[in-house]
Parts: sequence; C-alpha cells; structure tokens
Amino acid sequence: MDEENLPQQLPYELDLRVASDTPVRGVKIKPYVVAKDRARKFPKANPQLLIPCLPVAKLRDDRIFLKANPQPPIICSWFRKKLTTCSVHPSTVATVQCISCVHLKLKEKSYYCSAQCFSSDWGSHKIFHRNAAAESKTTPKNQQELSHQIRRSVSWPQSLYEIPEQEGEEWVQVASSETYEPSNDDINSLLMLECVAIDSENGNHLSLVQRKVFTNPVIAFPVCSPRRMIAIGSNDDGLAFSVLSYNILADILAKNHRSCPTWALEWEYRKQKLLKEINEYDADIICLQEVQQNHYKDFFEPELRSHGYSALYKRKTNINELYTAEGYIYEGCAIFYRGDKFEVTMKEEHNVAIVVVLALKNGSTGCNLQSRICLANTHLSAGKNKTNLRVFQVATLIDKLQEIAQSQNIPLLICGI
Repeated sequence: MDEENLPQQLPYELDLRVASDTPVRGVKIKPYVVAKDRARKFPKANPQLLIPCLPVAKLRDDRIFLKANPQPPIICSWFRKKLTTCSVHPSTVATVQCISCVHLKLKEKSYYCSAQCFSSDWGSHKIFHRNAAAESKTTPKNQQELSHQIRRSVSWPQSLYEIPEQEGEEWVQVASSETYEPSNDDINSLLMLECVAIDSENGNHLSLVQRKVFTNPVIAFPVCSPRRMIAIGSNDDGLAFSVLSYNILADILAKNHRSCPTWALEWEYRKQKLLKEINEYDADIICLQEVQQNHYKDFFEPELRSHGYSALYKRKTNINELYTAEGYIYEGCAIFYRGDKFEVTMKEEHNVAIVVVLALKNGSTGCNLQSRICLANTHLSAGKNKTNLRVFQVATLIDKLQEIAQSQNIPLLICGI
C-alpha cells in the first residue's frame, strides 16, 4: 500500500527496537514491536526496554499497557542488501575504490577494505591497469588521456576515494516473520526490518510502516581460541571425576558491561557459546552461577539433560527481583551431574548456596567402593558496601558445610564465590 495515500493520522503508532545494531550469523534476532493506540494515553517510549537490568518502575508501565491493550496483527518483513566486498579479502566489506579503475570502467578488482590493503596490492594492481587500458576500445586521443591518468595514479594514496556508506545492491526481501536468523548468505550484508499494523478483517494499514535499518553488516559467528587449561595432577585409583565451576553472567546483569560490544552480550549469541564450551569440557559435575531461572528452565536444563545430566536449581534470595518485558526475573545457582555416575543422597538450600551430597553409583567406576562427597555451589552477594554481608554469608555457609562433612565423614568441595 502506498503510504502517501494513507490518512495522516492512523489509529496506531509502532514502537520498534532491536537490542543490537550488529547482526551475527546464526543468532536469532528478536525485535521488540508494540502497536500503541494514539487515542489512548500510554507511557513514553522507553529506549532501554530491551536492556533487562532495569528497576521495576521503569518497565512496569509498558507491561501494564500491553496487558490492557490488545495488539492488532503486526506484519514483519525482513530485507537484505548485499554490500560491495574487498577484492583481496572477499569476506570484508569494501571502504575504498581505485579511481583509475573508475576511469577505466573496471569494477571487478577495484574495491578494497582499506588504503593499507590497496597499498599492499598495488604492485599487481597497477599491472592490471595497464593491461586493461591496452585492451580498451578507445580512440588514440582517449588512450593517451587514460595512460596519463594511470601514470598519475602511481602515487597510490591519491588514487582512492571513499565508497559512500551502504553502497551495494538493491534491497531484497528474505523473510516474513517476527524473528530472523541470519545465514551465511547474509554475511557482509545490511539487514532491514519493516513492520506495519494491519486490520485483520480487511488488511488495511492501521499504522505507518516502521523501518529499522541495521547500522552494521552481518558478521560471521566468531571463532574463539580455546582456554589454556593447567593440569594439576592425576588420580590412578579409578575414582577420579571432573568438576566444572562457571559464572556464566546472568543476562539481566550483562548489559552493565559497557566495554563489551552489544552483539557479544546478547543472550541468543552467548547461550550458544556457553553451551558449546560447557559440553566440550565433558565434566562429570557442572556448577553454574548467575543462572537466570528462565534460562535454566528453557535452555540449560533440557539441553544438558539430553547429554545425560541430572539437574538441581537454587534461586538466590535476598536480592531485588528485576522486572523485564518477560516479567519478573531472578538468578541463582545450578548443579548438573552425570545421572549414570552419581545419585543425590541429601540436599539442602541456604541463602546463597545449594548443598548436596553426591554418591558414586555402584559399578560406575568399575569397583564395588561407593564414595560420597559434599558439594556446595554458591554465589555471594556482590556490590559496594557489602563486605560485611559477604563475610557473614561465608561464615554461616562454612559452619553448615563442616557440620554435614564431619557428621557423615565425607570430603567437602565448594564451587563459586
């Protein structure tokens, strides 16, 4: 529908936002789209709604509004625009173009990702100029002009011009869905999202089309270097087992790390990296801290259970609940253990810890000896002016753990901080 012919005052106004302007291949984009009735009073648009670590008051109004105002159907369309890439590094977006190639009407090898890249390639590129000029079908006079231009371009810094931003092909629609997961075909391309509210009965527009063009092109999924692990010895009696302790940084707290790129803090990206790394360690016992309850229930518990782990979760108490677009969110500690190797014989929950006694199952180590261990997974209160509270939490936890370990004559292992 042509927007120029639409009424100037349509009944709805769209609020469209995304958490990051840098899409990543394989990481699903989940935009925030809300249709707000112009005839009703509604809260001022909150530009931080997608940043979940906010006090309750800043988000409650938006959530109340959504509950009280049914949403009309919203059509979402995704578009892709291929950008020009470097002639030397095809996986990198070009930023400069050779002026001599422009005069020679050559595009195949004229684009570079930087002036330094062009300088490094100049030795072979100037030969490409001469060969192209010799093969061009021009009059002798024009040939002389081209040769003169090429000779002048030997000083390479003066033979470049910056490519206008977003130069590339035309926009092409790639999907019609609420979310979009960039593929390999999207790398080095710009993405655009168009949303419009419609009348479900006649299909007429109830709002103007809201567009969001992502500032940065789609990047490939980063490959991280493996961590350097330090060996601390071995056990040859057949009773060895491995333990992984990992503070995974709750999503509701991640946005406080402003020195990190926003795309690297997105949960849709981080959860893939975390799960891959955790599975690679192949630990017998996994202790995770700062685990959001929704991420435990919807992601970690089912994913790790499919790899043979049983799971326990303890919500962290005495902390302020955080209110987000998904409702109240809190975090806590989780323990995962090999169900074919261990069984829980005792479980207790404390203020900032979950404590269990794990017993090796008969036959799990190839001998008849059944060993037990008391395991605590904890995450102390953080923040300024909480030193005394942390000392109190440690003292009370240690007292309880000593009582359990001494009464059952078993070793003790504490994970987390």
